[in-house]
Amino acid sequence: MTVWAPDDRVSIGTVIDKRAEHSGDRLGLTVCGEAATFADLATRTIGYANALHGLGLRHGDSVALLMDNSIEHVLAWFGASRLGAVDIPINTAYAGDFLRRTLRNAGSSLLLCDEKYLDTALDTARDGGIETVVLRGSPDGLRRLEHAGLKAVPWDELSTGPTSHLLSAAGVGYSDASSVIYTSGTTGSSKGVTFSHNYLLSAARQQVLLYQGSEEDVYFGSMPLFHLAAKGCGIMGALVCGQHAVLDAKFSTSRTWDRVRESQATIVHMLGSMMVMLANRPESPDDATLPMRVFYTAPIPRTLHRQFEQRFRCKVVTCYALSEACKITVGGLDDDFPLDSAGRVNDELFEVRIVNDDDTDVPANSVGEIIVRPKKPGVMFDGYWRNPEATLQQMTNLWYHTGDLGRLDADGWFFYEGRKKDALRRRGENVSAAELEEVLRQHPAVADAAAVGVPSEVLEDDIFAIVELAPGTQLDHAELHQFCVGRLPFFMVPRYFELVDELPRNPVAKIEKYRLRTRGLTPNVWDATIQTFVKS
Repeated sequence: MTVWAPDDRVSIGTVIDKRAEHSGDRLGLTVCGEAATFADLATRTIGYANALHGLGLRHGDSVALLMDNSIEHVLAWFGASRLGAVDIPINTAYAGDFLRRTLRNAGSSLLLCDEKYLDTALDTARDGGIETVVLRGSPDGLRRLEHAGLKAVPWDELSTGPTSHLLSAAGVGYSDASSVIYTSGTTGSSKGVTFSHNYLLSAARQQVLLYQGSEEDVYFGSMPLFHLAAKGCGIMGALVCGQHAVLDAKFSTSRTWDRVRESQATIVHMLGSMMVMLANRPESPDDATLPMRVFYTAPIPRTLHRQFEQRFRCKVVTCYALSEACKITVGGLDDDFPLDSAGRVNDELFEVRIVNDDDTDVPANSVGEIIVRPKKPGVMFDGYWRNPEATLQQMTNLWYHTGDLGRLDADGWFFYEGRKKDALRRRGENVSAAELEEVLRQHPAVADAAAVGVPSEVLEDDIFAIVELAPGTQLDHAELHQFCVGRLPFFMVPRYFELVDELPRNPVAKIEKYRLRTRGLTPNVWDATIQTFVKS
C-alpha cells in the first residue's frame, strides 16, 4: 500500500498517520527488541510531540539527541518532526571539545540523553549551549544534572503528553527542515547535513525501489540512528512501503546471521566493510538457508560479489549515495550490473557529471570527481546546518562537488574510485586507494585494509598500507609485499606496511583514514625498501 509518492507535498507526520490508517495493526518497527505497530507509532508520537511542546520546543527549533538506537529515540524524533522541529542525533562517540563544537553548531538548548552518556553530557552540555536535559536514566542521574546547574527532566514525562490531537497549531511543510545528520568525519571535521521531510521520504522510496520492497518484507539493519542508512532508509522505509523494520543496537559479526533468522529478515542492509567481515566468517551449510532474499550494501568488493550471492543464496544490490544526495546511482534487483559497479545514474532525480579539476567533463572510462545536482525539489540536502560557507564551498559552478572520484563507462555503468583526498600520485602515476585496498583484501590473512599517502623524499607520495589481520591468522610483512608485487603495477605497490588487529573505525564501521594519516609512520611500520622496520 503506497502512502507517499514523489509528487506528494506532505510532512513525515502526515505519512505516519496515513500508514497507520492503512496498516495500523501491522508491526512497523522493532528496535532493540521493543516492537510497535504503525498505529502505536502514530498515537505515541503525538504524545511525544505534545510533551516536547510543553518543554518549549517549537517549529524551527532544534533538539539534540545523544542516544543509542531505541524505540524511544524514534518516538522522540517523530514527535519533534510533528512539531516542525529539527532533530539532531549526535554520534555517541563524540566527546570533549569535539562534542562541544558540535553542540554549539547544533544550536539546541534541549538535549535528550541516555544515562550511559551522562558523564559526556555533564562535561560538555553547558558549554555547548544546552539548558535542559531529558534523561533516559535513573533519579541519581537527574540529581547530578541538577547539581551541574542544568534543568533535568525524567524521560517518562515524554510519554505523558495527550495523544488525541496536537497542541501545536504550527503547520509543517514538506520542505521544512526535519533532521540534521553530522557527516562521519572520516576525512576531517564533521558538518551537519540538513534534511527536509521530503528528502527523507525520497531517500526511503529510492531504497524500496532498489530491492522492490513490499509489506511482506522484513528489513534488518544494525547501523545507528545518527546515520542516514538507519534513519532515512531503514525506519523511513517502513513508513513508505509498510515493511517491518528491525533495527539492532549495533553491528555484530558473530550475531548478524542469528538475528536475521530470528527476525525472519528478507532484506539485510549493511555497509561494504560489514559485508567483508561477514564473508570472512567460516562457511557453514546454514549459509544457504537464510530467509534473506536481498543483501543491500555499498560499496561491493569485486572479489566478493558473485561469491557472496552464491554462498548465501541472495541477490546483492547496491548504490552510490551520500548523506547529501541519496541515491545518485542504483544497481537494483533486476540489474545485471558489472562487478565493482554501483549501477547506473538515477536520472529520475539527478544529473551527474564526472569532471577534472577545471570542472570539464572527462571521457568515458576516465576517472574524475563526481558532481551532481537535483532534477526535482527536495531530493537533496538543504545545505550544511548553520554553515553557509561550507555549503557554498561545495557548490562550485552551481553543482554539488562530492569530493569522490568515479568513472562512467561507455555503457553508462558507474564505478566508484574512492575519495578525492585518497587519490595518491606516485612516480608520475595516479593510484586509486580503493583499487589497491581491494587487492590487499584478496590475501587470505587480511580482513580489511586501508591505503594512505605519506610524504616521499622525492615529492609525490609513498604508499602506506595498513592491514587488519583476519582473526587467528599470522602474516609476514615481506610475504604481503611480495603478494602485492605479483598482482599490482610497480607504481601501486606500497612501500610501507603495518599489520594491526583492528583498523580505526567510526561507529558505523567506516575506516577513519585521517587518523592513519595524522599518526604517520611508527616503529611498527615495515619499509619494503630496506626490508626492515622504520626507525623511531
